Amino acid sequence: DDGQTVAYTSSYYGPVVVGHVADGSTITVPTFEGPGIISPDATWVATTNRTTGVDLYRTSDGSYVRSFGGFGNPYPARVAWSADSNILMAANSYLGSTNLKVFRISDFLELLSLPLPGSNYFGATMSRDGQFVAFGSDTSGNATVWRVTDGSIVTQIPTPNDQVWGISFTPDNLSLLCGLASHLTAYALPQGVPSPHQTGNVGSDNAIAYSSAGNLIATGGPDQVISVWNSSTGAMLNYVSISNCIAAWYDCTSTVSSLAFSPAGTVLAAAVNNSILVWNTAGYSPAATLTGHTQPVEAIAFSDRK
Repeated sequence: DDGQTVAYTSSYYGPVVVGHVADGSTITVPTFEGPGIISPDATWVATTNRTTGVDLYRTSDGSYVRSFGGFGNPYPARVAWSADSNILMAANSYLGSTNLKVFRISDFLELLSLPLPGSNYFGATMSRDGQFVAFGSDTSGNATVWRVTDGSIVTQIPTPNDQVWGISFTPDNLSLLCGLASHLTAYALPQGVPSPHQTGNVGSDNAIAYSSAGNLIATGGPDQVISVWNSSTGAMLNYVSISNCIAAWYDCTSTVSSLAFSPAGTVLAAAVNNSILVWNTAGYSPAATLTGHTQPVEAIAFSDRK
């Protein structure tokens, strides 16, 4: 009964669909433009569009709650929740100008707004405690970490000549994992010192996921391979070749756009083209297929609700 609810969503005017891994049943919330994501407690779904920015819905009945604006055009392309489902981050980038905002859901207060002219990012993320946000591959070649409470910069990690395709805090918030164009590296915070272990030639990984226990890392990208790594040693433990999966699941030419472990780490889900592929982490045997979108899925997340 681990992580039986998983939200998956498509871009380009598609719906958010809340799917149940056990039986494949779904609940759909209203249409929107950009990616959206379910909160860890399965209470909220945050969706994005270019008109209102971020829209908040209840998963219980799909009802609209409110919007968070001020992003400009286009819609925020990255959204993330804190572990307690009370802090929401959203970020967009357009014509070299980036807006990253953080909101508190309990009183709908905007906690942080970072207008960053001249930036061009590939990844944005938030720590699980909602205290830090990170932003990858700006024009200066840095991955940058900010403190949410006052907007101060914690550290800037140089990544010269190497774009940050994917970015994620470790579950303990002590390191920042960057999927660079040529390898995967963890940087200890706040100094930004690279770890000698968490590296590997993994290609342009735009999807990175940690297990809740922090012992596993999953990466995926356009090479149609999902790799699972030991987070302590950097050793590759397993990999799943998308091209070896059942052809009806996906378009084999598509990239892995999003990854998520279930709360107990027993299930791994991947967004590939218009579908969600789900594996048991014991042997990585197929567990479920969630379909129904007519456009590529950009974001997935498991809820913590049993």
